[in-house]
Amino acid sequence: MIVLYRDFFLDKRREKERLEADMKRMVTLKAVIPAGEAKPIAPLSVILSQFYLNLAEFCTHFNKETSQWEEGVELSVKVKKGLRAKEYKLFINPPPLTFYIYNAFDETTDQLTYLSLWDIVRIKARELKLTEPRAARCVFASLGSFSFHFYISFEINN
Repeated sequence: MIVLYRDFFLDKRREKERLEADMKRMVTLKAVIPAGEAKPIAPLSVILSQFYLNLAEFCTHFNKETSQWEEGVELSVKVKKGLRAKEYKLFINPPPLTFYIYNAFDETTDQLTYLSLWDIVRIKARELKLTEPRAARCVFASLGSFSFHFYISFEINN
């Protein structure tokens, strides 16, 4: 009889230790979700329910956090949480520079103007919290990997 009580208490202690270990274990979820369009339906619900996240709460939190971007812009998202914990941290990365360049590219004239590049520089300076000259250096340095031609257009009035 004493052995049974001993085993019972050992099992309870082991179960408690296992639950504490589960709470300490961090789970990272990475996904690409369109800004402002998170809904508690498939496929997002299937992914989030595996990690014991409240779907409605996550969707409202995500949509509120991504209200600064245009709807439909695909953002890479990282969610960190404990395996059984209810709290989570949401990390949202802004769209990459290529997204802005491809959207500013004029398909009819096959050009990318300095004015559109300057708009990109202002956006990236705000996102990266840099001064505009440093952001301009980053944008123009990365243009070497693209095969775009960009021109400046001046109108000379006499």
